[in-house]
Amino acid sequence: MLYSTAFLPAAFAQDETRPEVGDCPDCIGVLNGLLNSCPPETISCVSSQNDDESHFIKPWIYPGDRIEAMNQLVEVATGGLYDPGVKRTPFGRDRVEVAGFILGTTAAFVTGQDLPDKPKQRNRQQEEIELFNGYLVERDDEEGYIRLEIEGEGAIIYDAEFIFLPDDELVDIRLSARGDAKSGKLELSYLDGFIISENASRRLCEKLRFALRWEIAVVITSFDPRFNNGRELWFEKPFNALGIGTQSANQ
Repeated sequence: MLYSTAFLPAAFAQDETRPEVGDCPDCIGVLNGLLNSCPPETISCVSSQNDDESHFIKPWIYPGDRIEAMNQLVEVATGGLYDPGVKRTPFGRDRVEVAGFILGTTAAFVTGQDLPDKPKQRNRQQEEIELFNGYLVERDDEEGYIRLEIEGEGAIIYDAEFIFLPDDELVDIRLSARGDAKSGKLELSYLDGFIISENASRRLCEKLRFALRWEIAVVITSFDPRFNNGRELWFEKPFNALGIGTQSANQ
């Protein structure tokens, strides 16, 4: 079912750069039961159909019934409440409490006193979460297809597509920023250490998956260092350069 655009929120109604539906490199929609891949020259785009590291995103695993999962996705992406979960800090713990624990542990070793209690995981409150601002454009329950337009960081509009695969619990994803709009953010990369990532589509995908509390499917790829011993992690590079790292030991 294609939903009417007559009542689009202002942010979406003013955007006239909607991609074409069909068979072209930048097109959206379902083709032969699959979503499109991201063109190689784009930066802010991810798709489960890509086979390159920059654009590939692993499918999600949804729990329970397929239609209920589709309902949950639409509800959350269009501004519905969701379980806040634990704090999005290391291990879900309060930073101040962690700092106090580190100082207390250090003091205990110096003075010989008992170690302090470990800080507990803290759940976020509803007022701490940011609701999504999305609009349902198309939904086909038989095909398991959902297309949304979502306003993300920097007022960028994203075209988000999902296919709930038949007889499975996997969701294929394609999400791209209109006009390939980029938004840089400092991130930690397993391969390169701290980097400025401009692929805001990947960040929005992860934020949405976290809100849904869905898992990521295991996919073996040549560019994943967990499945390729030839890929150096960022903290291994200095040791390998000196000839004392894991790669040097394996040679």
